[in-house]
Amino acid sequence: VRLAVQNSPLTVACRNGERSGEASVMFAKSAFLPSLALSYSATNAGGTQFIQGTPVPISGLPWTYTRSISSNLTVFDGGAHWYNYKAAGASLDAAVASDVSQRYGVALSVKTQYFAILAAREQESAARRQLEEAQQALQVSAAKMLAGAATRADSLTAALSVGTAQLAILNAQNALLNANAALTRLVASPVMVTAVAADTSDIGRMDIDEGSLTKMALEGPAVKAAVAFYAASQASHKAATTPYMPSISASGSYGQNPKATQGFEGGGGPTTTSTRFGLSASYTIFNNYSREQIGRAHV
Repeated sequence: VRLAVQNSPLTVACRNGERSGEASVMFAKSAFLPSLALSYSATNAGGTQFIQGTPVPISGLPWTYTRSISSNLTVFDGGAHWYNYKAAGASLDAAVASDVSQRYGVALSVKTQYFAILAAREQESAARRQLEEAQQALQVSAAKMLAGAATRADSLTAALSVGTAQLAILNAQNALLNANAALTRLVASPVMVTAVAADTSDIGRMDIDEGSLTKMALEGPAVKAAVAFYAASQASHKAATTPYMPSISASGSYGQNPKATQGFEGGGGPTTTSTRFGLSASYTIFNNYSREQIGRAHV
């Protein structure tokens, strides 16, 4: 079961879905944080310029420098970031529930093939015992026919029983090979995998009343996944309606303008500084009905 859960394409896809969901949740959380950017530039200016109709070299120091740090933060966006975070969390819950469901499905398939192997072996053993009895009956019938105590029809019936038993053995062997191949495919093994011949223990019985069974079904992974998908759809729909609200953002920056130099010095030495802080608000009045089209989408 462990090998099958590890190698099954279904469970691998579910684990990949969980990782994608975790990345989406992390991205949604990061939207609440301000952005931060650093910049640096060094520019060399040269050439000529016209002064009274005569081209003369540009005067001044050729190397100029600037460096700055800036940040932006969305103060209010109608709850879009929050609803996107809720949708990402619900999608992750759905991915986890789907993974649990697929794990149980793969385990069921493995156990089904495992016990199919044991059943095929028991069928082969029963068919061999049937063959032994049919051969003994054929010998008795042949002796009776020679003694005149039985007819040829009795001997033919016994011979037919022998053939039927041999066919049952072949069918059981074929079922065993098919079950071994199916189990090997489920665990993705390069060598043949089969059940332990001595594994004939009985499976314990579990008695469950109707109320407990209903509760277990409602708490099952399939129901949890459906509920999580519904919650994600609701959150996504609410996020789609946030363009009807205005957005407010804040930004700030700090910059330095080092003294120009004749040669490249990296911007060291004396410098002037500048600071900036601002708030901005915007509201979309009309955008060719794109906002209205999204807002009309219901869960």
